[in-house]
Amino acid sequence: MSIRHTAFGAALCAGLCGASPAASLELVIDRPGGAAAGFDVVSSLDDERFAFGALVAPAGATVRYTFLGSEAGRANLFGVAGDAFTAASSPGDVLAQTLDSTALLQFGFASAGDDRESVVVNGRLRSEFAIFGDGAAPVQTRYGSFQYVLGFDDGGPDADYDDLVVGVSAVPEPGSYALMAAGLGLCGLAARRRRQRG
Repeated sequence: MSIRHTAFGAALCAGLCGASPAASLELVIDRPGGAAAGFDVVSSLDDERFAFGALVAPAGATVRYTFLGSEAGRANLFGVAGDAFTAASSPGDVLAQTLDSTALLQFGFASAGDDRESVVVNGRLRSEFAIFGDGAAPVQTRYGSFQYVLGFDDGGPDADYDDLVVGVSAVPEPGSYALMAAGLGLCGLAARRRRQRG
């Protein structure tokens, strides 16, 4: 094998393998939960296990939050980066947040109704929102797949964590796309040169 082939292989490996398909969110588990029962908003999660904990994202990650639905008689909301989803939001609506440094994601759920208010925030111990998914295999829903799905229980008569449901995923940094494009460009160049010679 020539030096050019070796150099090409190294460049291809750096271009294709160095680009991650998605930034990774990390789940820090506070305690295990149970299994969702009667999870009407995202039926694919019915009988799936969930945990309680917090989500952390790496520096530079852009995190997308997708509203998946709500099943509640109370005024619930999900807030992030100065914006919010409410029960009036449409499934598929998206909010985004970009992190400057590795940190806990800054989001929370709130509920008001029946002379009772509650607020739960990511990272606060004993916050009562469920986290579905393990971060490795995507959580499939009718609105797409996500690294995690968050389910909020507003304390109403049904403790099923589907009173406001949000899908969460981190998207790759723009540099990852550039690195992958460079690797693919080198592949194309090598294939073209090989055809010209042969």
